[in-house]
Amino acid sequence: MELSFSRYIYQHRDSAGRILGMSISKSIQEEHPELNSQYLEDFDMYMVLLLLKKKYKASAAYLMTNSKLFLDYHQKSTSISLNNIGHKN
Repeated sequence: MELSFSRYIYQHRDSAGRILGMSISKSIQEEHPELNSQYLEDFDMYMVLLLLKKKYKASAAYLMTNSKLFLDYHQKSTSISLNNIGHKN
């Protein structure tokens, strides 16, 4: 997954704050050939939101797991290095 400004979702709302629809980037539309437009309403809008939520939730879980592994490793190696300060081999 790559985050960039070429992938976006923009909600269109009325003056009362109700969601009218949403616009998606061309790159998101190209991933879903069943979509005929970059402007979505009703079922298509919710379908894309659910698909993207699932995709980004899985990506976020992957990043969190790997970040935790990295931080755990870094914390242990830092702890070992700090424990060895002042000790001569």
